[in-house]
Amino acid sequence: MSEGMRFHDIKGIGVDCVDISRFEDLKPHFLRKVYTKKEIRYCRSKPVQAQHFAGRFAGKESVIKAFDRAGKSVAMDKIEILNTTSGAPVVKILRDGFDHFRIFLSISHSREVAVAFCIVTCER
Repeated sequence: MSEGMRFHDIKGIGVDCVDISRFEDLKPHFLRKVYTKKEIRYCRSKPVQAQHFAGRFAGKESVIKAFDRAGKSVAMDKIEILNTTSGAPVVKILRDGFDHFRIFLSISHSREVAVAFCIVTCER
């Protein structure tokens, strides 16, 4: 655990795993419903787009599950997953009432499957 984080600070955890093949040939309506413009731009810039769309989808599902455990509800289109310059995923919640939470997210994939794991802590 990071310095200063105690076990009881963890408010929720979530994990999700998806088949990458489900994210080939995505329809525009689905893209707009699930992903932000920045996420779409990022995923479309990659040679194997389906892996990145799948990873972000699994990430969003894991964030939703972690916040559900924390007693908070967040819709998929209000979750934005971008990356640091080193490639680490960074989660931004696009609605009020989530500023006091810290969100830790890890995303990984093989050729067939994408998986994400999320931990939500509270800074209050």
